[in-house]
Amino acid sequence: MIHFTHPSGITYQFIPPESHRDCLDARAYQYFFDSYTLNHQGYFKEAFVLLEKAIHIPGGICDPNFRALLYQCKATTLYNQGLYKEALKTAELAREIPSFSQPLVQFDLQILKVNIYRKLKMYEDALSKAEQCIENQLSLPFLGQGKNFSN
Repeated sequence: MIHFTHPSGITYQFIPPESHRDCLDARAYQYFFDSYTLNHQGYFKEAFVLLEKAIHIPGGICDPNFRALLYQCKATTLYNQGLYKEALKTAELAREIPSFSQPLVQFDLQILKVNIYRKLKMYEDALSKAEQCIENQLSLPFLGQGKNFSN
């Protein structure tokens, strides 16, 4: 079994593939892991290409939370390249995924949107989104359970 923990605290795991569908999912995970590494090394364009491959895997990604995480990473990669409007559109795509329920990825998307609005000099939208983040943070499931959000 392979485990990967995203900085938002989400741990993804998968079992080595047995079926064709599983092989495609495993390939998408590998693209994600590789893009994540490239992104943190500053190779944003290369990371973007791998994220596009993962998002557009034949048959699509079955897990809506993983699909949302891919879009969140794609939006972050676009943001890191200074492509703020494209990053905002991609972040919106992530939030529209049916059955997407991962609170930490939702929170990361909200923070990303605050930063995008600031870069686009849309300060009222940034303030509004920041206030939403504070309200939503209070309802995250790990608060009050001894876990530090900044980790």
